[in-house]
Amino acid sequence: MLVTAILKRTFCTVLIFYLFSTANSVNAQEQDWGALISGTYDAGYDSYWLWDSTRSVVFENDTMVRPILVTLWYPAKKSPQSSVMSTGEYFEIESKKNGLEKISLAYRNYNLDALTYGLLGKEAHELDETEREIFKAYLRQPTFVMKDAPIVKNDFPVIIYHQGFGASFEDNSILAQFLARNGYIVLGSSFFAENLEDMGVDGRNQSVKDIALLIEHAANLPSADTSKVALVGHSGGAQACILAKSGNIDSVQLVVAIETTQEIFGIADTRWKDFTEPVLKSRRAFNVPLLALTTHLASFQLYDYLTHSDRYYITFPQSLNHNEFVSQGIDAGFLDRKIHGESSTLYDQQDLVNYTKVNQYILAFLNWKLGNDSSAANLFKEDSYSLNMDFETPLVTQLTKGTTNVEPYNFHSSLPITPKQTWQLARSNHPDSLVFALEYFFPRQEKNPVFNDIFAFSLISQLLEEGDTTLSKRLFQFYKSRQIPISERFISIGRFSVLMGRQNYAVKCIENLLILEPNNETAKSLLKELRNE
Repeated sequence: MLVTAILKRTFCTVLIFYLFSTANSVNAQEQDWGALISGTYDAGYDSYWLWDSTRSVVFENDTMVRPILVTLWYPAKKSPQSSVMSTGEYFEIESKKNGLEKISLAYRNYNLDALTYGLLGKEAHELDETEREIFKAYLRQPTFVMKDAPIVKNDFPVIIYHQGFGASFEDNSILAQFLARNGYIVLGSSFFAENLEDMGVDGRNQSVKDIALLIEHAANLPSADTSKVALVGHSGGAQACILAKSGNIDSVQLVVAIETTQEIFGIADTRWKDFTEPVLKSRRAFNVPLLALTTHLASFQLYDYLTHSDRYYITFPQSLNHNEFVSQGIDAGFLDRKIHGESSTLYDQQDLVNYTKVNQYILAFLNWKLGNDSSAANLFKEDSYSLNMDFETPLVTQLTKGTTNVEPYNFHSSLPITPKQTWQLARSNHPDSLVFALEYFFPRQEKNPVFNDIFAFSLISQLLEEGDTTLSKRLFQFYKSRQIPISERFISIGRFSVLMGRQNYAVKCIENLLILEPNNETAKSLLKELRNE
């Protein structure tokens, strides 16, 4: 097995080198990013390595001083020396200085492999000839970013961006260059764990320390105003940003959390306890504005406890999937259509529209809270789903300091019930009202997120953890009777948890299903398998 793994890794490395080395010229950019490549300035880019002598990492069984990759997008001006970068040039991070040769090369290969998987859903050695050519063309396309361009002299706020678990470091490069064009200095990093066996991001304590180091480093950058610092992250990177502020990094003035995935589930869900428990324990330290962006399925239970913060929740249609909250996910959809010879559809165009809105909300929030642009606040006025109830428009909800929940649902309103209001009713002294509301709205609002099987799983699982078996069973029967695949969702999450190494959670998930549906033969069989009976 070990020999096979080594041969596979060696083959992948050779293939990645081939794909990368044959993609060194620049093609035309095929994806139309529209408003996201506009701004007051041009965008420049640089990358380099630092060391943190206070910490160490384990690489190839050796302990070494912790290396820190710095990625830097900044407001730039053109010069005779500057030129437009290709996408592939993001990955020119190898360094022969100070013993970095092996680790920088390994990290480059890790990121190219992560990029291949993120774009095409395959490892490099699995690509067919058509996919290889498309990937090489992708690496050759321009980035709308210049290398070797001087920074504009000014005082620009500093943004620390943290990518998600399993992602390459430039996974949201369109956002980074968009912010740079509009007057922000954006720093990212490798955010390594302590053991570099797979070179993915840590997302926990090591990431928090790297964020603090990047802020300290930014103080030495020209034109960087470190009196104005924000953290922006996606998925596990968003979790790291929230942990960093909860960990008393005082210089941080606001946090933008893009799709942590936890927002959809209750705080009793143990899959995120290494995130939720530290945040809850230190929630008083989270005393800055929070912008959270995710899908309409979210209930934001964890953030509701951050009562020392003004919180702004913006949700989008479920059609914008987790990866499409970053530019790499939008590119993946574009390349998938290209591989299959398909033209852009209205569905795909809407994903780009929604991704553009995500970035525009982020920029407006930064301009408002860091730049004192009061006009940007208009974008964050509370609203409701559109009256035609298509659930295809963003929903803005605001919780001010000291508040823990939204206004309860008004049964005399013509507006649909939201996921947050549904959770609120579930915890009220009137559970019959919740069942009545669901029964009333289902035939009229089948697209409402409260009728989504993932939302149903989250709600019912949380109620079971809280000991409310009676309401859990009533809701389970309601969803089953409307042909919503709630049993199948429990099964699929249980099986996926096994693949992710969460055996105990998988067992609990299937046990919960059998509380709700004792005669489910698939669940009985799977539980025996999980218990090795």
